[in-house]
Amino acid sequence: MEDKVVKEALSYSLGADLHEGWCNQELYAFFLRAQQEFAKCHNYGQAFEQACYKGSDKRNEVFLDIGCLVGHETIASRCLTDFGVFKNLFDKGIIDVKRFTKRKLSPEEIARSGNNYINGKENILRSFSELSRASQQDNLEAAKVAIELVYDKTMAGEPITDEELEQMGSVIHEEWLKRNSWVYDSNYGNSELAVPYAQLSREEQDKDKAQVGPAQAKVQAYLNGLVDVEKICEQYGIQETGKKL
Repeated sequence: MEDKVVKEALSYSLGADLHEGWCNQELYAFFLRAQQEFAKCHNYGQAFEQACYKGSDKRNEVFLDIGCLVGHETIASRCLTDFGVFKNLFDKGIIDVKRFTKRKLSPEEIARSGNNYINGKENILRSFSELSRASQQDNLEAAKVAIELVYDKTMAGEPITDEELEQMGSVIHEEWLKRNSWVYDSNYGNSELAVPYAQLSREEQDKDKAQVGPAQAKVQAYLNGLVDVEKICEQYGIQETGKKL
């Protein structure tokens, strides 16, 4: 099987992993915020409601349907003390989150979101295969960059040096900027991200470099026979000449 086909299949697999990791990260952050809010007010409904408005994305307002927890203190208590219970309720749709924008989105943002922010469930409730084409593409393109960077060295069994890791982080950021030109917009952008890698905060640099490890692990898993590339190719219509749309 051609390397480019293997890379594309691994990119889809990694893209799904990146999305799942982001979902768990977002849910856990929400879980911690709800715990903190409950410590202040000792009211389950109010704690969840307040947790919605204290997320990292200050641009959006979140609607949370927690009617099922009202009057069920045992369930609500377990939900706030056990992340496993909390995530299970999200997975089952018992806790339902919808996100509505508080401001006018740029046309590019609307295209990227596939209107999920406006009309549908928040992406943290969707599996990778359930995402809109635009949202799925964001994860896929990030995964493609990371797989391409580590593929040859991982296949050859060569380690990645600290210097190479920094270079890879820089490439990942520059490629992200190419895909997300909205960050340069004076009205909709983010000036803290619209800079070269060297000018990013340490936290943001670490986020870029954090994509390298999972990509290495994915290629290594393929080498160890743990990734069924043929199954992925069948699922996503990947052929020797590229992905069939």
